[in-house]
Amino acid sequence: MRIQTLEVENFMPYRDPVTLDFRDLSLFAIVGETGSGKSSIVDAICYALYGRIPRIRTENGQRENIISRGAKQFHVGLTFDLGGVTYRIIRQGTATREDVQVFKDGDQLNQLLKKKDADRYIEEMLLHMNFDVFTRIIVLPQGQFDRFLKPDTPRARRDILISLLSLDIYEHIGKAAGAHAGMLMGELGGLDHDLAGIDQNAITDEAMGLLDHAVTDAGHQVALLQEQLKARELTLAMMEQRASKARQLANLQGQLAALRAKADEINGDRAHLATGLALASLQPSLANWARLAAELERLTDERDKASAAVIAAQQALKTAQAVRADTSLRAGEAAFAEKLDEISSAIGRLSDLQLFAARLEELQHRTDAATDKGKGLEHSITQLNETMKVQNERRIQLQEALTKARDASMQTEDAFERARSDNAAVVVQQGLRPGDTCPVCGHVVEELVAHAEHLDFARLKTVRDETRKHVEHCQDDLTEHEKKSEADRVRLEELARQLTALKTEDKDDRHEAHELTLRLLMDPTVAREGSNNPVAFLHARLTQLRGQETTTRTAQKTIALQLEEQRRKEEDIRTKLTGSQTKAATLEGQRRQAEVQYETLQRDLLAQAGTHGFDSIASMKAAVLPEGELASLQASVRQYDHDTAAAAAQVEMLEQELGPDLPSEADLETARATRETAATDFARAQENLAAARRSKDDLLARRAFLADRLARKEQATRLLSTYQQVARDFGSKGMVAFVSSGILEQLLVTANDHLRILSKGRFELLLDEDDQMMVQDAFSASGPRDVATLSGGETFLASLALALAVKDLLSTSVDLDSFFIDEGFGTLDETTVQGVADVLESLRRDGSLVGIITHRADLVERFETVLEVTNQSGSAHIARREMA
Repeated sequence: MRIQTLEVENFMPYRDPVTLDFRDLSLFAIVGETGSGKSSIVDAICYALYGRIPRIRTENGQRENIISRGAKQFHVGLTFDLGGVTYRIIRQGTATREDVQVFKDGDQLNQLLKKKDADRYIEEMLLHMNFDVFTRIIVLPQGQFDRFLKPDTPRARRDILISLLSLDIYEHIGKAAGAHAGMLMGELGGLDHDLAGIDQNAITDEAMGLLDHAVTDAGHQVALLQEQLKARELTLAMMEQRASKARQLANLQGQLAALRAKADEINGDRAHLATGLALASLQPSLANWARLAAELERLTDERDKASAAVIAAQQALKTAQAVRADTSLRAGEAAFAEKLDEISSAIGRLSDLQLFAARLEELQHRTDAATDKGKGLEHSITQLNETMKVQNERRIQLQEALTKARDASMQTEDAFERARSDNAAVVVQQGLRPGDTCPVCGHVVEELVAHAEHLDFARLKTVRDETRKHVEHCQDDLTEHEKKSEADRVRLEELARQLTALKTEDKDDRHEAHELTLRLLMDPTVAREGSNNPVAFLHARLTQLRGQETTTRTAQKTIALQLEEQRRKEEDIRTKLTGSQTKAATLEGQRRQAEVQYETLQRDLLAQAGTHGFDSIASMKAAVLPEGELASLQASVRQYDHDTAAAAAQVEMLEQELGPDLPSEADLETARATRETAATDFARAQENLAAARRSKDDLLARRAFLADRLARKEQATRLLSTYQQVARDFGSKGMVAFVSSGILEQLLVTANDHLRILSKGRFELLLDEDDQMMVQDAFSASGPRDVATLSGGETFLASLALALAVKDLLSTSVDLDSFFIDEGFGTLDETTVQGVADVLESLRRDGSLVGIITHRADLVERFETVLEVTNQSGSAHIARREMA
């Protein structure tokens, strides 16, 4: 993992936004005063990746510990390269809520919207190490750099290696095999229970043969009884069929007798039907005779009405011709046309001037508006000038207040730092005696200088914080006041520019208005009647002329409509007269033709009435049967003939088929009882066959169940042996212990290579039988001793050697191209520091990013790039400088 950039805002001392670019860095130092925010850079890297930092609790709603004072939200962003892919992780939120976003090559991974999913992805899929491993191998936090050298238990060191090298896969295999073995043992117990419940003597081949024989005998018996049942059912069906036909013959004989009893009634209907059929042919002629009589009456009535309409139309035509003879309307129409020409000429001349009048009116409105706007601008300029005078006085007051606040802050800051230094010295001296080694600088203490303890340290801190807040408040007030003053000055310049432009534009408009007024007065009508206000006169005169034009056109149109109405009315009367005359002549011709047809048909019908014995056409017409009644009567006679013939034919056919010997009810009951007995015997035989088959199937199922359980037991026994062996081989004391022990030995070899350089051949790390880390001191005649006996500087060298060895060991499988060390150099002498610098220099040559947080000037001199952390105006800032 090669870190590229780090972004922080409102995170611990970094209140202002800060972005650190590591892309062109390799080996660099982070320096600054105590408490300036150096370690917070490492904290931000840890928090971006894991949401945790080594030295402050942030879980369970305690994120307020990392949010800058006075801020509500924080933001941390980390960009790094891993496996050829660029990842970006952003964590931001409040004291009670946190959001995590993960980007891969610029695209957000939307499946990681929940914090727990993102945390699991970063730890398990990207880094392949948890927070504890990261802070033991990649980042060595302040005061915790020896956590890998001196873990809580020896097992913890081995667990870190197992996690980093993914050796836990062997444990997973062993646990999975053990779980499978447990399942197989449970399965074998179940199989033994199943086998114990099976009587193997009852499912032999001999028992199977007896059941086969029983099934065969039962099948033969079912086939025999089935044939007997079919014969009984056939006999019963034939007897029931003859009995049904005998009942049908009796019914048909009764129906035939009833039909023959109605013969006389049907013969009367036959005579009535014959007369109806004879008169039915005359029915169209009778209907036509009645229709012609009604048509003749209608045509006579319509002819009389048409003759009356002709007389009325002739009288109306005479009246219309008399009205058109009057010429007064035509004279009025000509007078109005002459008046319209005169008005149109005047409107055209004045309309040409209307464009000039409209522009003149627009200019008048603009000059009035410009006058009002100019007054408003002058008033605003006056007010702004007064405001700026007051603001200048206020600015001087704010500057004086800020100077006083800064002086007071410096005084309280000095008092607080003196008190803190004295109190720290008192704490350090409590456990020291002359000749001891100072835990801060590492030098031998020759003399203890007394320092007074400040008991009011908390009050001094409170006073210092209050004066800092007061300085920030004064600075904010001054900044806000200067922003407002600058805005008012810009506003004043803008108002002055607008006033100058307005006056120039108004002067041009007034000149143009004067020219347009002279142009309007060139018209004689305007000069004579509207010289005082040409625009108003022109509008009023045009309105008057257009009103006269409209009135005249309306009157002219009214006369034209009256003339047109007279002409159209006379034409309509002529058309109506012609139509009435034509209709009267047509109706007269139709009436005469209908009269001839009526008389001819009446003579023919009278002759037919005499032939059929009727004295008049009306009596003959009354005797004609309706078409529906005639059809019903004809259908009734035909149905009677058909029913009688059909019944006689069926009776004859059944008498011939049945003969004299008909089945009785006693014979039918005997046949039914015989069939039921055969059906009962057949059902009983089927039940016996089904029972035999079930017994056979049950025996087959038990034999198959026994074979399956025996085969499964054999297979499970073989698998159990295999899984138990795998569980033993891959358990925590098997493959994992073997591989991790070998890796740990290789790790110590590599670590000792580094440690020999760092300690100049003095120290060597060893492991005892309990995996406890030991150290062999070349300056001591005794054997190996516990690493807990190492001094602070010696512990740092051993921890650094182990961290470098882990990096070398994992370089082929895990990207560990970033490395940070926070402090730990204060206990080293100058020569040892230079040796450490040489080792770190070798890391830079392989392209790694190595960051060192230190106060040692002699170590900083070895670095090409230094990031200096300062605290200004309540926020930490970082400045990069290149060393000569």
